[in-house]
Amino acid sequence: MLIGKRTPRTERAGLRGASVAVIAAVALVLPLAACGQSGDRFVSNRALGTFFRLPDAWPSEDLTEADKEGRVAELPSGIQTLWHQAFGSGDPAGTDEAGLPSEVVGQARVYAVSDYYRETFSLSSLRSSIFLLNVDPVYPPESIDSQQNRLVDYQPLEKPGGLTGSRVVANLDTDPDDQAESWVTQDVTILFDDAAGRVYVLSLYCSGPCYERHRADIERVVGSFEVRNDI
Repeated sequence: MLIGKRTPRTERAGLRGASVAVIAAVALVLPLAACGQSGDRFVSNRALGTFFRLPDAWPSEDLTEADKEGRVAELPSGIQTLWHQAFGSGDPAGTDEAGLPSEVVGQARVYAVSDYYRETFSLSSLRSSIFLLNVDPVYPPESIDSQQNRLVDYQPLEKPGGLTGSRVVANLDTDPDDQAESWVTQDVTILFDDAAGRVYVLSLYCSGPCYERHRADIERVVGSFEVRNDI
């Protein structure tokens, strides 16, 4: 499992409290750039051949080592985090009148997948672990109400070097038990390099109005996400 399981209610509580904890840490470390600043910058890990662009006004933080803080060194497991970048469009604790994130919350991760784990590996199970409702929006189980999980866009991906994957955008009602709908839009790109045993993930989410407001920037970020396995 790449990301800890959440229930819709606990996820909503997290969204309304301080969004994702690791993203909240960014707000404490990085000053927010001036809103009027223009231009993009590269965020990259050349050793892993991973690159993407962020608007200059979007703060980011490398959390690769922070993922392991407070834990004794462990033996290699089925999936290991090689690189973890947290980023966003502004204050990650900001919420709208519905208590939903009013700024983009983003993460980029690179994972190493062991040989034995790859035998049971699938993109659908990966999407289930990354999307906020812990289900794959492309192939949701019948028990999930379609009104709670609405697919916006699905693009299968094939990249040079044998990379395969998908980009999926979905509208998610993060608290279906509440009478007031709590819609979050999540945009997830996954690429898998079977030869190297690596998974590359780019995830962004915020409230529906926030997603529309930042849509041009989000498209640039996602469109720039590149993996080069030949360097």
